[in-house]
Formats: sequence, C-alpha cells, structure tokens
Amino acid sequence: MQNTTEKIRYLYALFNQSNPELINPYQAHIDSQHIVAAKLIAATYAFSTTTIITNIDNKEYIFPLNLTSRTHQSKGDWIWVTQIEIFYPEQSLITMTINTRVVDIPYTGSKVCAHWLFRNIRPEINEALSHYL
Repeated sequence: MQNTTEKIRYLYALFNQSNPELINPYQAHIDSQHIVAAKLIAATYAFSTTTIITNIDNKEYIFPLNLTSRTHQSKGDWIWVTQIEIFYPEQSLITMTINTRVVDIPYTGSKVCAHWLFRNIRPEINEALSHYL
C-alpha cells in the first residue's frame, strides 16, 4: 500500500462488504470522501480477495475469500492459526498476528466465507483497525 489514506479506503471497502459491524464503530473517524472512494473500490474488486493463513508449523494456506456471503459450511478444516494476511485486491492489505488457536475454516462453496472468518478473529481485527484508524 502506498499510504495510509489508500489503506483506510481498502480496509473500509473490505470490511464494509464482508462484515460491516467490524468497521461501523470506526466510521466516524473516516472522512466521507474516503467512504465514497471505498464503495467504488468495493464495486470494482469484489471478487479478487484472498487470504493466507499461517499455522503453528509456519505452513501457509491460501484461500480465495467470498466477501458477500453470510452463510457458511464447515468442512472440518481445523487449523491452528498464528497469522492471517489479507490481499485486497492483489496487494497485502493487512497482516494480523492471531492469538494461537484452532479456527474452523468457514466455506461458501469453493471459497472461504470472509464474514465468518473475520467474526472468528474479531479481537485481532479490532486491534489492527484501531492501529490504522
């Protein structure tokens, strides 16, 4: 990311699409022109978001994210997670160190449901958002 303003736009676009309740508490801290720009970004890059999940053995799993679904299916993919990095659209947007724990990967078809994945790591997302916003 080139600068903080751009990162704020992308963070808003990402979380507003996938899990608006994560970004809503920070909305008052975001200028309206950034929100408008984020909505344009969201319309353009809705289908090009991925995540890299790192486990306790430093093995990385790459998953495409579905930002629009609110339902998921568990396929029994339990991973000991230590870090999650999100690429939106094709640049690393945010990297979060996770308090090591087992996370069930919530699928929507062949993609991971961002809404439920982000809900499962809400404390870490809030910490990262408070850093940027």
